Amino acid sequence: MNKRVTMKDVAAEVGVSTAVVSYVINNTPNKSVSKQTRERVWDAVKKLGYTPNAIARQMKTSGSRSIALAYMVEMEDATFNLILKGITQKLFDSGFTATLCPIDSSTGEEEYVDLYRSSLVGGVIILASYGGRYFLDEIRHERAIKRNKIPAVIINGIATDRHIKCVSFDFYATSYKSTQYLFDLGHRNIIYCYKDENSEIRYQSDERKRGFIAATEKLRLSSSDMLQINDLEDYINVNGVPDAIIAAKTDVAIDVYRLIANLGISIPRDVSVIAASYNPGGLYMIPPLTMVYMRFEEIGQSAASALLDTISGNTEYYLEPIDCMILESESCAENSGVKDDLSGFKCSDRII
Repeated sequence: MNKRVTMKDVAAEVGVSTAVVSYVINNTPNKSVSKQTRERVWDAVKKLGYTPNAIARQMKTSGSRSIALAYMVEMEDATFNLILKGITQKLFDSGFTATLCPIDSSTGEEEYVDLYRSSLVGGVIILASYGGRYFLDEIRHERAIKRNKIPAVIINGIATDRHIKCVSFDFYATSYKSTQYLFDLGHRNIIYCYKDENSEIRYQSDERKRGFIAATEKLRLSSSDMLQINDLEDYINVNGVPDAIIAAKTDVAIDVYRLIANLGISIPRDVSVIAASYNPGGLYMIPPLTMVYMRFEEIGQSAASALLDTISGNTEYYLEPIDCMILESESCAENSGVKDDLSGFKCSDRII
């Protein structure tokens, strides 16, 4: 990977100070630089391939080279750390750092607002909860952002204000691809299991259900169904063991594993199980759980890029879902006894 050319490199090539290079590139008024020196600076810029950083110039004006990362998740959360890695890597590559700002929902005060007013940060990335333990009052934050004119991006939000950029998790795709994956393995009787609505963020839950319904309709899986985890045992007692089970989240998959074991059913010999979400702990279940992985680092990188674009003056709104992928493990197996007469409906874009 080539080293990023800096203003310091240009100054060294010309034999002048970085201040002089800055005066020339930014066409700084009231700074006298000879025509000859200006030409030498621009020659060096072309020779070295230096690109003046509009973001850096804007951040210098605001007095900060740091971005606030506001969050309501625990630091040990694996998802948070992967997203944070993507954000900080992108910021570092652009010459900036991240300032962590835990959100306290009880105070109604936003630390990142004070930091921005004090020119200690040049913008904010807000991470809405991926799990169901915390609830982010997104509208309140949107109002604070708009009132204080803070460059901002929300990760995993729904952004009711169309002027705020949002990088989304594609929950719809997690259950859709899970269903397609199981279909490709020969399963036709597929059950989607979820927990009580109150234990999961409604938007995420609705999107996952919508994805499952869309996939079963496309694949004509008329015998498939959705039910709460507490009803799974009764379903099995009445209807028998399904071909496969999609757990809305990994904690639901744990409950599925426990129930299946109590009933003397084997995974994946008797039933395949997949979680339409990701938690590294799933890899240590017995058997290791097949899961749907959100590209968390890419989500973080995309959010950082979107914010830096906003700071540079590109305020165009966009909603950019990041694709997910199946992480195959040992909890799913082929159902070789099924004749596939619906090959035309097989997923052509499945990512494994």
